Amino acid sequence: MAALAASLCLAPGTGQAQDSLTVAIAPFSGRGGTTVTRRVASALRDRADVVSSRAASGAARNANIEGIGATGISDFADAVNAQIAIVGEVEVTGGGRRRRHRRRSPSTRTVRMVAYAASGEELARAEFSPPAGRRGNDEIDQESQALYGRAQTAWDALHAAPPPEPEPEHHWEPEPEPEEPSEAPQDGLAFLSAWVGLVIRTRDALVTLAAPGERRYGATYAELGLAAELRPFASEAHLGRGTFVTFDFFHSVGLGSVVDDPAMSSVDSTNFARLQLMAGWMAPLGDVVELGVGIGGGFEGYYFAPNPVLPTTEIAYIRPAARGRVRLLEETVVLELDLAYRAVLGTGDIAGSFGQDAETHGVDVGAGLTGNLSRIADLGFTWAVRFHYVGYFMSYAGVASDAQGTSGAEQSVRFTILAGWSF
Repeated sequence: MAALAASLCLAPGTGQAQDSLTVAIAPFSGRGGTTVTRRVASALRDRADVVSSRAASGAARNANIEGIGATGISDFADAVNAQIAIVGEVEVTGGGRRRRHRRRSPSTRTVRMVAYAASGEELARAEFSPPAGRRGNDEIDQESQALYGRAQTAWDALHAAPPPEPEPEHHWEPEPEPEEPSEAPQDGLAFLSAWVGLVIRTRDALVTLAAPGERRYGATYAELGLAAELRPFASEAHLGRGTFVTFDFFHSVGLGSVVDDPAMSSVDSTNFARLQLMAGWMAPLGDVVELGVGIGGGFEGYYFAPNPVLPTTEIAYIRPAARGRVRLLEETVVLELDLAYRAVLGTGDIAGSFGQDAETHGVDVGAGLTGNLSRIADLGFTWAVRFHYVGYFMSYAGVASDAQGTSGAEQSVRFTILAGWSF
């Protein structure tokens, strides 16, 4: 029995070699081609040895695979040791703009797939129009499995008998159609990214008094918080792809304050919190650079117990900003730059303490690196490392409830580490 089993395992062209072939699926062309490619690969994994999407994508680029033509098939299959190569295209028609009092015309999605042998010979083809949603996904699964079944049968027949006499080649060519809008770049830009973050930062506040003297506060502390960025048109090809919305919220961790003068009472209760919401748009400059502007606002609160140095400060501001992004490695590694002016709406108790007619202006500048793993590992993990400087500059006049001040400044340096998930 053992000898018989060994002989069966060593016999060529039997058992698993015929039942499970190695299949490489090239990225489908056309709008939505990436989604259909993944669905086809998922449908065939239980029936064939499917080459990873990363390896197949690289081999397809090197072989110049495009659409459902046979050009480059042999090079593509040889690069990944595949016995069957599947190529395809997705065509979307209809779905024009909705006019007044008229319903928007529905769009039709047509999927064409062709299975080739590694030698470049066509084995089977399919063409169908799946609807949207789960029914469409089920239809893609069924058509993919049926195509593979026919291709496997043709492959077995091709290798079981001598090749037939060559016949004139008849390649089906699609009829010319109006150009569709180009598909959005497949660079890994996420629709939504959400992070949790740790910030190590400083706060240095100084008020210069009319009488000789000053009030000063300094601290280095940690913050924990949440951050998110929404790119609602990330999967579209139009200029709206540059639209963004960002949100940040951070709160101090384990922070307390002590007055330097031992003759004065300590300030034990100290809490700092801040939040910011921004929206804007960036224009693409090629496939690498995005440059644009945004507008938003925020709030920073520095809350102390009663003390003889500084009162609670609550800064509300409007923030016009310029923003830039440079894709160093698509969306895997991106350099971000940020420059903003802060139009301060109010500063809380600190204004009246040193002069009722206080005026405050602020600026901030930031730089950082961010990215996700969707392109290199097909994962949604996302990260960011950022550096920011924030400065507020005050002038005081009028009656003061504490001590008359002339000017002031509040500055902070922030180093942020973020980790999260992108969708």
